[in-house]
Amino acid sequence: MTRTTLKRLGIAIVCGLVGLAINIWRTGSSAPLLVGRMVTLPVAILFGPWFGIIASVIAATAGIGIFANGVWVAPLEALQKLNAQSCTCGCDLTVARCRADDPTCGVSLPLAKEIVKQIAAAR
Repeated sequence: MTRTTLKRLGIAIVCGLVGLAINIWRTGSSAPLLVGRMVTLPVAILFGPWFGIIASVIAATAGIGIFANGVWVAPLEALQKLNAQSCTCGCDLTVARCRADDPTCGVSLPLAKEIVKQIAAAR
């Protein structure tokens, strides 16, 4: 390995660990995002996909194994259920559409949280 390759590998590993720390910190929310991707994506852009994969895999371990301290929800399943259930606020929209069109709705937010909680409990 050349010196440049070793430097890039070191940067990828450090960025992956920083991403892991950010993802572990953010895991407690009801629908967590991989916010640590902000740190690992530039590695892929600047150094190429292989270094980006290394950084991303390290950062993504926040949701598995000994790092699993939060609830990971399948976004597709949650989105399907949010688009299938009608909101009860009287708007004649689905919960997902009501959340998008009227983020201040006091009915759709608790409904959405309950749907996500049910999906997480089923896992």
